[in-house]
Amino acid sequence: MARRPRQEEERSMDSLMDAMTNVVGILLLILIVSSLGMTAAVEKAMENMPEISQEQLEEMRSSRKKTLDNLQDLRSTQNNVKETAIKPEEADQLALALDSFEKENADLASKTSDVDELLTKSKELEPVKLEKEIRNTKATRELNDLEAALAAKPLVESPPAQEITLPDPRPADPEAFVYYVACRKRKVYVIGEPYEVMSKIRTALDAQFTELAYQGNEIGYYTHNLLTTRSDPEKRPLPFMVDYQAKTKRAKEALGYMNSVSLKSPQLPAGRPIFQELFGANEASQEEKKEWSVAKFRLDKNKVKNFFEKNAGKGELTFFPSFPGDRVKIDIGLSPDRGIPENQLLSINSPFMELIDKAALNRRAIVMYYVSSDSFDTYLKARDYSTSKNVAAGWTLWDEERITNLQPNKLMESLPYDMSQLPASDYLKLSQFVGPKLAGAVNAKIDSFTADLESIPVPKELTDPKAIADFKTGLKENREQWAREIPNMVKLLYRTPLAVSEAKKGDVLIQEHPPEVMFIRTFVPSNPPTAPRPAQGAPQGGGGRPNLILD
Repeated sequence: MARRPRQEEERSMDSLMDAMTNVVGILLLILIVSSLGMTAAVEKAMENMPEISQEQLEEMRSSRKKTLDNLQDLRSTQNNVKETAIKPEEADQLALALDSFEKENADLASKTSDVDELLTKSKELEPVKLEKEIRNTKATRELNDLEAALAAKPLVESPPAQEITLPDPRPADPEAFVYYVACRKRKVYVIGEPYEVMSKIRTALDAQFTELAYQGNEIGYYTHNLLTTRSDPEKRPLPFMVDYQAKTKRAKEALGYMNSVSLKSPQLPAGRPIFQELFGANEASQEEKKEWSVAKFRLDKNKVKNFFEKNAGKGELTFFPSFPGDRVKIDIGLSPDRGIPENQLLSINSPFMELIDKAALNRRAIVMYYVSSDSFDTYLKARDYSTSKNVAAGWTLWDEERITNLQPNKLMESLPYDMSQLPASDYLKLSQFVGPKLAGAVNAKIDSFTADLESIPVPKELTDPKAIADFKTGLKENREQWAREIPNMVKLLYRTPLAVSEAKKGDVLIQEHPPEVMFIRTFVPSNPPTAPRPAQGAPQGGGGRPNLILD
């Protein structure tokens, strides 16, 4: 039977002593590990380390000494604890004290470790600190100088605020009648309606016909037909026609020089006089009415180019021609010493005001502004006036040297043309001058037709017999067709002055649209083909002109 222990019997303290020993050991391990990482931590913190004065250093050394003394006392307690009987209450209090000591002195131990090494590195950083202070001093001095310079300058008043209308993009009316205005170097340049601009250029070229007409020796069409809005069953436009008889005074006057020139053709290799080619070989055929097309003479593109160069700079607008195919395309430039200054924009009889007042009478009229980046204020002033007249407007930013896309929104179908103004007498002189030369060149080609055909070599890349035969056959057919057409080139040259003399005012189909000049064509040689014409593919649809956008 177990006996009840006596209350006064002393309890064993071995377990408590083991626990306290473990606690103290763990604390020692923490201190050792912490000391191993002190150097790395200090190096990492050196860049942001605050300055430490001598008094603060001494205080830290004193604090460190106290900490080490406390640690020594703690170790002494650990050595003596096994020999001393400690009551449970005292053991608990000792454990709490150790835990509190660890927490309170962890930060101090990390700050005070290797104090001497910290002091050495602080001295090494002194030159860096001095260099930064020098730079800061220099920057402060420059800043003070700049503030003084700014204070000495007079205050600049900002320009008054401007009110502008926010853009409201919308397509222009497809039937709109477009006027163009350009703003550059704080000036306004009135361009106007594109068809009117090109019509003025056409009139100027017509007036200089005798100086600009082509008078060379090459074979080709010296004239081009004026077309009407009527078309044949195949929807091809018909030429403008007039009736003509050989009984007229002009025809009788032409009899002499026309009979002096003989024209050959593949059907008539011996040739016959031009007068008979036009009116027939007997008196009855000559008295019949002839329905002839009205044509204009073509111009020499080099002469046209020189004409514009000679007259450049004489007006507010300057014109620069180019020659796509047989047409004349015009780019528009602005004379720097011309234009309407901004302060004269709204003066009485200003061309700009006249244009806007004219546009206000047409409810479909719009104004498109080409605005250079240096003249936005000028544009706003002009725009305000057009808005006050209820004229719709749009604008585009433009910093080029020339306006290359002066295209109206609506393509006009026809224009009235007073053909009685065409210089029929000058046309007659030109035909008398170049007619014999052209007829002689055509006759020579008819005479040498067979020899010229045989002299054309077959391309080296053609080795297949069938391909060679097709090449020769196609070439012969094309040259025979050309030979049948070239007598018409000569007959048109002689017939045009006579038809023009009977032409009156009428509506003529527009084949050339701005920026091309209407009813003006340049001479392009029509030489005999040297290869078969390539097979024609499906017709390609042309791209539509972009719609103008208002805002």
